[in-house]
Amino acid sequence: MTGYFLPLAEDAAANAADLRDAWRRLKKGKAVILGFVAAALIGAALVALMTTPVYRSQILLAPAQVEDQRGQLASLVGQYAPGLQPGALSSGLHSRDQAIAVLESRRFTEEFIRSEALLPVLFADAWDADKETWKSGNPDDRPTMADAVSLFAESIRRVHEDNRRNLVTLQIDWTNPQQAADWANLLVERLNDHLRNRDIEEAQRSIEFLNRELAKSSVIGLQQGIFRLIEQQIELVMLANVRDEYAFKILDPAVPADAGDYVRPKRLLILIVGLLLGLFLGVSLVLLRPE
Repeated sequence: MTGYFLPLAEDAAANAADLRDAWRRLKKGKAVILGFVAAALIGAALVALMTTPVYRSQILLAPAQVEDQRGQLASLVGQYAPGLQPGALSSGLHSRDQAIAVLESRRFTEEFIRSEALLPVLFADAWDADKETWKSGNPDDRPTMADAVSLFAESIRRVHEDNRRNLVTLQIDWTNPQQAADWANLLVERLNDHLRNRDIEEAQRSIEFLNRELAKSSVIGLQQGIFRLIEQQIELVMLANVRDEYAFKILDPAVPADAGDYVRPKRLLILIVGLLLGLFLGVSLVLLRPE
């Protein structure tokens, strides 16, 4: 048994000697370690202070309660005009998922960026505000609409769904708190307008289609059914025209964040990372360099 424990005792003694040597090196090189820590903290502080703050604005939404008229529409078609296809007529119904899909779509995002002339705003570093032109003379180096859509979708706009309460939160992160709030509110307004106008156009096309079918029919019962369908489409147009909050109702509008209420950068976290990095580099150099 004594022979078994002897190597363990020798290993323990060697480890203790290594620890004493490491501690001696650290005490001897504490100035180097403190220098690295100070340099890293200064660098982290400069990064934290020079990084442009990003502010967050949120708008809370609820899907507008739109009467599901698809079943009623199919019933009317089946009863009065069995030769027509219900899918050719507008039902005026949007699910929450459909509205969100439009909000996040490339086409809607591009239309918003274009209508608000946001390319120079999103890529302000590449824009010469005095000359109102791009700084680069090479067209290949200038931001494109595809770049703007990608930036907006990936870094600026977020949509969060609360399935339990059937609520939607639209979040905008941007360096200007007023612009962030304005964009959030305006996006919802444009979305409601977009879906409203699309439904009105579909209903008007449906009315034109029904009027053509009416002109071709001489059967009284079929004519009465088509009149009912035209009446239903007119009601959809009227509903769309009088409802401002068409797809989403605004429960809590977006407001600008306070000047000190930014979400990025996390300055305390940056300082902590700088401290740990400086400590790691200083200790590593002291322990690894030859004496």
